Amino acid sequence: MKRLLIFSFLIVGLLYIGCSDYSTIVSPTNSDLTQNDVQSSVPTLIKLPIISIGKTTKVTSKIYGAEGGTIEIKGKLKGGIKFVGKLEIPAGAFKGTLNFTIELDKKYAGFNFGPEGATFDKPLLFSGKIEGLNLDGFDPNTLQFGFFNNGNFEPAVYENVKVDIEDGKLEVKKAQLNHFSRYNWAK
Repeated sequence: MKRLLIFSFLIVGLLYIGCSDYSTIVSPTNSDLTQNDVQSSVPTLIKLPIISIGKTTKVTSKIYGAEGGTIEIKGKLKGGIKFVGKLEIPAGAFKGTLNFTIELDKKYAGFNFGPEGATFDKPLLFSGKIEGLNLDGFDPNTLQFGFFNNGNFEPAVYENVKVDIEDGKLEVKKAQLNHFSRYNWAK
């Protein structure tokens, strides 16, 4: 009985110590990482001007997998936003027929591709440009073009990205798309 009582006090004592505010049992040790560091390491999507939000242009084209093809988008939004995009689909990138769509993202500098979730045997090549953005305060060396995968930003493989802060212009050349998703510029 004495052993059971001592064991019980020992367990209660360890729980009390482990769950107190001053315990280091479950706290990080010697960590200089702060909440701000974690938040600033997550890429931020570049927003479209408020007058453009909700406006969109969408193009659709039926593509035969054996033949491949191209689909292009071009447009203008209020506030001087201009955009163009060209998707090159190589022959044999997929089997059958698909209705491809390209749409300017409704909130951010980027493009949505459909059918959502489609994957390809060969990468498709996308070249696009958006002009008229406010890029003040952005570092052109940190801007990337890519997509989010399970909450993590993954840069696309591309031939070139051009950033013109003064003219508010972002451009990507021959980004490889292995699947369809929302692709955006991020800092």
